[in-house]
Amino acid sequence: MFEIQDSTGDFPFIILLGLLLLIGIARQLEGDRIALFLRSFFNGNLADQQLRQERAFSRLALLAFSFVLMTISAFSASVVQNIGYFNDFSKLGLFTTIFVILFFITTARVALYALTSWIFEIDSLQQQHNYHWLLTNVIGCILLIPIIAFIEFGPRLLVDYFMYSGVTIVIAINGFRLLRIMYISNTVYAIKIPFYFLYICALEIIPIAISITVVLRQIGG
Repeated sequence: MFEIQDSTGDFPFIILLGLLLLIGIARQLEGDRIALFLRSFFNGNLADQQLRQERAFSRLALLAFSFVLMTISAFSASVVQNIGYFNDFSKLGLFTTIFVILFFITTARVALYALTSWIFEIDSLQQQHNYHWLLTNVIGCILLIPIIAFIEFGPRLLVDYFMYSGVTIVIAINGFRLLRIMYISNTVYAIKIPFYFLYICALEIIPIAISITVVLRQIGG
C-alpha cells in the first residue's frame, strides 16, 4: 500500500480549485479565442491572426498571464517545501512571495522587451516574443496542474518523480519556446543567431540567475 501524503492545511486544495475556476471563467468569456490560442502552438498562422486582433486578444492575455503566474507559483512552492526549504513559511505565504517575485521579474522582462524593440524598431518581433512566452507557458501550466495535485495529495513514494517531471516540463516548454522564437527571428526578421544568443543571456538567463542567487544567499544566511 502506498502511504498517502498528508498536505498541511487547505491552501493547496484552494489554489487548485482557484486554477480550475480561472480556466472555467476563461472558457466562458473567451472560449473560441482560447481554442485558436492553443491551436496556434502548432499553427503559426493562427498566432499572426491573434496578434492582428490585439485589442480582443488582450482580454485573453490578462487571464492567461494570471493563470501562468498562479500555476508556476503553486508548483514552485510545492517543490521547494518538499525538498526541505522554506518550511517555516506557510504555503500561502510562500505562494504569495513567489507570485510577487515572478510578477516583478516578468514585468521587468516585458519592459526590457519594449525598450529593445523601441531602440531597434522591431515592435512586431517583441509582440511575437510575448505571445509565444504566454502560449508555451499556458500549455506547460495546463500540464503542471495534475502534477501539483499529485505532489500535494498523492503517494509520498512518487512525490520526487512528479517534482522531476514538473521541472522537466518547465525546462522543455521554455527550451522549445526559445528555439521557436530563434527560428522566427532568423527567418522572418533576419536577426543573426549570435545576436539572438546575446538576447537570451540579457533578457532570459540573467534575470533568473540573479533571482536564484538572491534566494540561495538568503537560504545560506
